[in-house]
Amino acid sequence: MEFEIKTTYTFEEYRDFVKAVNLNMNKFKGRLILSLALFAGSIAFLFITKMTELAIFATAFVVIFLIAMFFIAKSSVKKSWETNTLLQNVVNTYHFSEEGINVYSDIGNTILSYDKVYKLIENENDFYIMTANNTGFIVSKKEMTGEQAEFIRQHCKK
Repeated sequence: MEFEIKTTYTFEEYRDFVKAVNLNMNKFKGRLILSLALFAGSIAFLFITKMTELAIFATAFVVIFLIAMFFIAKSSVKKSWETNTLLQNVVNTYHFSEEGINVYSDIGNTILSYDKVYKLIENENDFYIMTANNTGFIVSKKEMTGEQAEFIRQHCKK
């Protein structure tokens, strides 16, 4: 089977890519779970020991900190996109075949064999064909058939 898919790299595509990659990183998940467990344990300890005012202050501080971190991360993604002018609105054409993926655009060409795929991440709108822990290609599923999507899943899985 051979087919082509075109994907335009927009800010929205890039933002979703960063989010999906971060959520699929085991270190990120582990740190988040550990942080939440430590926070919950600390607050419970403060309430149990009748340090209610300190517990309320600590809870408020952590909530404000988490909100601030959300906006900092959001701002960081936007700044990263704005400074990476090479990728802005570039159209990648992906030619899938049994041998591999030929990626071509105005900025260059790449041939990727399936054994070089580090990981495949999928959400409802896109495939992210990862070539390293946080580097990969965004392949839109908007104009993709079910058969094409299954081909990518089968050939890019690890």
